[in-house]
Amino acid sequence: MSLDPEIQSIINEETSIFETVMASLAEQQEKLLARLHISARNSAELEYAISSLIREEDKTQFASDESVGKALNKKFRKDLVTISKIIKNPYFARIVVEEKLPNGSSKQIEYKMGQFGNPDCNIVDWKHGPLAKLYYEYQENEEYFEDIQGRERNGVVLLRNKIEIKNGKLKKNV
Repeated sequence: MSLDPEIQSIINEETSIFETVMASLAEQQEKLLARLHISARNSAELEYAISSLIREEDKTQFASDESVGKALNKKFRKDLVTISKIIKNPYFARIVVEEKLPNGSSKQIEYKMGQFGNPDCNIVDWKHGPLAKLYYEYQENEEYFEDIQGRERNGVVLLRNKIEIKNGKLKKNV
């Protein structure tokens, strides 16, 4: 039994978007791991350098640099934990709007709603993102007028899809 061509087109589009998001998240994770590795190596080198210094003022300067390095390590570790969570379940909904611009033209913008935000993938944290309001309060083909990020915005909701992703696998378009 074959699927209706329109439904197959929707599935293909969602699959393609999902694969692009997952590739971007994997690349972000890889870059964070590399940064953490470099930062940890630099911290270790600074620790060794501090132990071999004699003058207190030199030790103070290196200790300050080491402190910054440790803070960066902590940030990179936290970011890695977050990106790992995002990879398991990057988003649960996707919305496309056609927003009217101040110059009279308009443009289509796609947002994904997730438990954590990720600007590189246009994923909005649904708990903190005023853009999530567009998904929850408007239906497809409905016009919106909202103050978002300190600016009056208006347009039309073109698409509003609920997505099910479990353990990094696209399950279905609900």
